[in-house]
Amino acid sequence: MSLTKEIAGFSQDCSRATFQIVTSAPLFLIALIVFVIPESPRWLLKTGKYDEFVKIVQRAAKFNKVGICKILRCIKVQARGAPT
Repeated sequence: MSLTKEIAGFSQDCSRATFQIVTSAPLFLIALIVFVIPESPRWLLKTGKYDEFVKIVQRAAKFNKVGICKILRCIKVQARGAPT
């Protein structure tokens, strides 16, 4: 049973345009999220974008209430291939 079928059942009294808006709303939300979620720190390091990497890691450290030095130490350990 698909979600579209359930939405259609609930919106029988609504117009076709309303149905299309309701079913396409998640797509627009996902498209907006692309501008909010930062790039992957691993990808930034791999492509040499160190300034952006540091900004994102600092923001993550502040959010997690962890010092940036501790995060950078973990990254160095993982880069060597040692288990964390």
